[in-house]
Amino acid sequence: GDGDDTSSGSSSRSNSSSRSSSPQSRSGARSSSSRRSSPRSPNLDLAVLLRPQGGAAGSAQEIWDHVQRYDSRLLGCGESSVSAALEAARQGDAALAAYLAARCFKDAEAAGADGAAALAASDVRALDFLWSAIDPVVVEVPCGA
Repeated sequence: GDGDDTSSGSSSRSNSSSRSSSPQSRSGARSSSSRRSSPRSPNLDLAVLLRPQGGAAGSAQEIWDHVQRYDSRLLGCGESSVSAALEAARQGDAALAAYLAARCFKDAEAAGADGAAALAASDVRALDFLWSAIDPVVVEVPCGA
């Protein structure tokens, strides 16, 4: 009993003292933690990974991990589907393709579905393109054969 009262009292004191500490000391403690602890929002961090002002975009793995860890989103990006991810890949935008695939996976999991199954969905546009690229074959069957 006495140990519980002491620990709860000291914990409330430490909580109030941490709230009254300076921004410098709080930010110093946060700097050793994960990327999310940066002053920017996870959505802004994601935007910087995808479209940095200088240099190359983040790797597909970095983008995937960021979306999975922080549930970050690009506002106004449109649909996050396999078709959209494949279209971005067709256009050579690997960073956007990685984001859309990660978002598709994450959204499926959040809805209670299997994220991997969502990524395995057929891409109707690719199938249509494949079949339209094949010339029709005309086979003549001789009469009376």
